[in-house]
Amino acid sequence: MRLLPSLALTCLAWPLYAAEPVLSRVTLSSGGVGQFEFTADVDGAATLPLDVPLDQVDDILKSLRVTDPAGLPNLRLPGREPLSESFRPLPFKPEAFASADALLGALIGEPVRLPGPGITGSILSVAAIETALPNGGGTLTRHRLTIATALGIESVTLEDAGAVEFTSEPLRSQVATALTAIAAARVQDRRAVQLGLAAGGPRRVSFGFVTPVPVWKMSYRLVVPADGVDGPAQLQGFAVVENLSGRAWKDVEVVLTAGQPVLYHQPLYEAVLTRRPEAPVEVPSRLMPQLDQGSAAMKAAIAVIPAPPPAPMMAMPAPAMRTDRQQAPAEAAQSVAQVAYHLAAPVTAASGETLLLPIIDRPLPAKRVALYQPETDRLHPLVALLLTNDTAGALPPGLVTLFERQTDGSITFVGDARLPTIQPGEDRLASFAADLAVQVNQSQDQTSTILSARGARGVFEYDQRIRLTTTYRVTTPPGAGRTLLFDQRKDPEAVLVEPITGVTVTPSGYRIERVVGAGQTETFRVVEEVGHARQVVLSTVQGDFFAQWARQDDVPATVKAAFQRLSQLRTDLDRKTDAVKALQARRTIIVTDQDRLRANLQAVPAQSELQLIYLTQMLQQETELSSLQAQEAAAQKIVNDADAVLKDAILNFAT
Repeated sequence: MRLLPSLALTCLAWPLYAAEPVLSRVTLSSGGVGQFEFTADVDGAATLPLDVPLDQVDDILKSLRVTDPAGLPNLRLPGREPLSESFRPLPFKPEAFASADALLGALIGEPVRLPGPGITGSILSVAAIETALPNGGGTLTRHRLTIATALGIESVTLEDAGAVEFTSEPLRSQVATALTAIAAARVQDRRAVQLGLAAGGPRRVSFGFVTPVPVWKMSYRLVVPADGVDGPAQLQGFAVVENLSGRAWKDVEVVLTAGQPVLYHQPLYEAVLTRRPEAPVEVPSRLMPQLDQGSAAMKAAIAVIPAPPPAPMMAMPAPAMRTDRQQAPAEAAQSVAQVAYHLAAPVTAASGETLLLPIIDRPLPAKRVALYQPETDRLHPLVALLLTNDTAGALPPGLVTLFERQTDGSITFVGDARLPTIQPGEDRLASFAADLAVQVNQSQDQTSTILSARGARGVFEYDQRIRLTTTYRVTTPPGAGRTLLFDQRKDPEAVLVEPITGVTVTPSGYRIERVVGAGQTETFRVVEEVGHARQVVLSTVQGDFFAQWARQDDVPATVKAAFQRLSQLRTDLDRKTDAVKALQARRTIIVTDQDRLRANLQAVPAQSELQLIYLTQMLQQETELSSLQAQEAAAQKIVNDADAVLKDAILNFAT
């Protein structure tokens, strides 16, 4: 069975397509975007075709830039949901084209002709029929097509009908439109972009856009001279690049940029509909005239004021580095926002390939040092290289694989390091191993000195200097000395007092340089001082604050004497308060024991000997409770008097 639309071909005015654009330049950013630039030779008004992944359309609509002497272009492409949009005006859905019976079932009432049996009429129904196969072979599904003809109803087996023709011209056109839409939407994750160019003479047009790409990574190799041999290190830098752009690169100019650009994404390829407030429909109120009872006077005419017409709806708009040996693999250019590496050789890569592209090959000033970081290793420093960027561009961050050139010319792996971004003229350390031959012992001490102290009307003020001392004891091996760098964390409020030379500042503190000879043990210290000015309201202090200051030797004698008196008053108050607490504790014990005695009295026979014993104990306890209450009241008064004396002394504290 076949469906025959019997469509006549219509001449269509297709756009004049120019040659397919050629990818000429790719700029990859460490921020995770790539700028792709194309060129094309055109003559007159033309359309440049471009097949792009669906997930890149938002960024193309955001960043497309065209250079054409003839003027600005236009761009068109299918909607985000082209298939559903194409079927919106059609009388069937895409699923109707799953099979012939599904399509005919969706066309109930449409006129058709069956040339084989010679039946003409309108589709009435399509029903599935299960037919049993012989010898228990299962069942076969066939379909019965029922046609409403001029004479009545006729049914045929669809699979035996041979052909079904659509006799309605509009229906044939709709089926053809649907088939074209289904074919165009077969590739779901790509879009065919048409870049329309204005009329002009023969010319070369260039255009480009920015889309997300994998972040390119920096991978370094650093060959350093053997230990004890002077000379620069040889730095090689490679960029790891993935071509996941969805198109092949052929002899493409490649530029790699390193920086921190600001990046945004906006869903420009999605239809955005705004919600509008609902306006009520203006309906005139219903009138209920009163029943006319008649009147002697003339009736007044009642003028009914019509409701104002609805307001018209507002029309909304429709939604540089080189070596002495050879040319550098890439030229570096430093700008305010980034450094760009322009690869000297064009790049060819198939879609999906990963490339290792050389961009740096040059000597770099390097100095071997021992870096002591106690949070990394408290006993041994790290073997590190102090690298100086003497180039015109920043060195991007990346991992460094370090090799050491031996005296016999062989190259040996010695470790890995992390290299931060190094701006031109900056120094950075790359640590790659533990220096096990050097031992460092670190100790810390803290002392404080009262510089001044004074008090008035219950407020005590003092100035204190705290000295923080870190002592380093360094032992080097007999064979070689070391240049050591000590990373010393800084107290935010402290001032460095010692040493005063060989010190640089880091984001977290100080870096102190010391040279220790071979087989030597040297000790040096780092001293910081912190000054504090404090003000204390004495009525709020707790604990042994008064006693501590009464024992302080570096305060004026008047201050010490004043605190000694306060300490004595606080001690006297505490002793008297303890006496009250002891009486309260004894009273609590008696009250608890009385609960026991009352329970026992309920359990023993009346007038028994045991009852008399319990009653005697209760009487004794009641007598003691009366005495305790009197003693507690007297003791509490003594406490209140002592507390008043202490508060008065605090209020009148002065030195």
